Amino acid sequence: PFEKQNITKSKPKRHVTLTLEQLALLEDKMIENGETQLLHFVNFLYLTGIRPVEAKRLQIKHLNGFRSALNLPSEITKNGQPRSIRVGEYFKNLLNEMGIQNFPPNFFVFSNNGTIGEIPTGRNYFSRKFKEIRLKCDDLTPFYTLYSYRHTFALNFMMEPLENENNEDKRFELMGVLGHSKFETTEIYLKGFPKELVSKSKWQGMKHWRQK
Repeated sequence: PFEKQNITKSKPKRHVTLTLEQLALLEDKMIENGETQLLHFVNFLYLTGIRPVEAKRLQIKHLNGFRSALNLPSEITKNGQPRSIRVGEYFKNLLNEMGIQNFPPNFFVFSNNGTIGEIPTGRNYFSRKFKEIRLKCDDLTPFYTLYSYRHTFALNFMMEPLENENNEDKRFELMGVLGHSKFETTEIYLKGFPKELVSKSKWQGMKHWRQK
């Protein structure tokens, strides 16, 4: 009876940022369920802002010579462009906790065997594990994904105080750190933040949830 049917596309899921309480809750659930590797994985996303697919491609050799910045080579980034990300002591402590110095340079930082290994983790390995943990948290909806850690990194980045008053530079710096080829993509992140955050520079950075 119908010659043509219009199909309404559903709105894409919007990734959301995590509060300090939610970060702590997820960490507790991962520890309770013995998901140490998943905890290391989300810490990578939270502390560096890299994409899950980029973290999966990381090998020990990519971390050699690491000091104050994580340098991602073009062969592992999504858009094929190398980039550098400033990181602090928490990231250094994470690498020490994982014991990367005890493995060969060609080993992948994340694998399917629960630790560092010769074979990289599968496409949905951590997504599936994170969903299982999220379901154990009553107040977390499906909008919370692994990408929420990347969005939370972006929020923290914008909350760090600027050395100057040029907010536009801060936004474009975030674009480079996240590895976006178009500023329109970065704007999607910024639209999820409070308006006053992206229009003012005098903010104190959000502390890492483990910091007392």
